Amino acid sequence: MVQSCRGTFGSGGEFEPFHQERADGLATLDWLRAQDWFDGRLGMLGGSYLGFVQWAIAAAAPELKAFSTSMTSAEFRSVTYPGESFWLESTLSWVVSVETQERSLLGVAAGILLPNSRLRAAFDSLPVGEADWVALGKEMPQWEDWVRHNEPGDPWWAPIDFTGRVGEVAAPDHLIGGWYDIFLPQTIRDHAALVAAGRDPYLTIGPWAHTDPAIAKTSLPEALAWFRAHLLGLGAKR
Repeated sequence: MVQSCRGTFGSGGEFEPFHQERADGLATLDWLRAQDWFDGRLGMLGGSYLGFVQWAIAAAAPELKAFSTSMTSAEFRSVTYPGESFWLESTLSWVVSVETQERSLLGVAAGILLPNSRLRAAFDSLPVGEADWVALGKEMPQWEDWVRHNEPGDPWWAPIDFTGRVGEVAAPDHLIGGWYDIFLPQTIRDHAALVAAGRDPYLTIGPWAHTDPAIAKTSLPEALAWFRAHLLGLGAKR
């Protein structure tokens, strides 16, 4: 089952990155429990944003038997402000790609792989808080929120920070990261938190960057093997 985030790909409402995923994910779990075909065994799989949404609900899903988080993080503040410097290129490219992803098959790549002239101009514009107008010709509230809430410890980030609950997740997680991935420090951090809590995670790191399509050749077979072992009892558990 694949759930589109609120406000994307036909799902109603307005998309507000990161802030609605826990409530919506828990609502989906309630719906799932009511289905006569659901046998009580849940597995979750996904990378990047689809990994974050797993962390948003993992500690509150007793049916979760195994999951696989790939190229992701249990929070996004440290990705937005690595070393306490705002990561302009990464964050603005992501905002543009999400805004354009439903317009064409190249939409996802538009902001990350194939920067257009407006995006390049936005990288050079000041003030940074108005770069959304330069890149997209309109206000993007999430962009301006990220720029405005720049101080360490700003409580605005607290509701979308699930690092404090990582160790509570009993289900085994197969974490997948890339040596050149922007989320590698966070992937290692979340793995370390699981180990410190006495959990039994598994970590795979390969020669990939965040947008490398080759990652799927490893992440999907690895995740399926993980699920066969932990959900079906087939194969060795690592």
